[in-house]
Amino acid sequence: MNARQKNTAILSVVVFSVISGAYFAFGSAIFLHAAQAWFAISFIGLLCAYVASGHLGVFLAMTITFCAAAVSFKFHVWWPLGAGFVLNWVLRLSGLDPGWQGFGAPRGR
Repeated sequence: MNARQKNTAILSVVVFSVISGAYFAFGSAIFLHAAQAWFAISFIGLLCAYVASGHLGVFLAMTITFCAAAVSFKFHVWWPLGAGFVLNWVLRLSGLDPGWQGFGAPRGR
């Protein structure tokens, strides 16, 4: 893991922790809805990336993100978003993330 990936991981964990902490501190559903909207927007972005690249890792991340957002919307709970976040990082750490260079490759490579 290079320095950029490490910084990105740290920033993501900090942002997620701040949002989760604010949700529990204020007890408001606004933070839950904001996180659900973020996952829905991420799903749309990952769908566009998958159509452009056809990469398996993007498809798995897209599926995890969609399932986390759908379960969270359906049952109005926060934990599927946290589980989806962790599972997407497991995918990234296992090497299934194509990175920024992977999206320029032609489909089927």
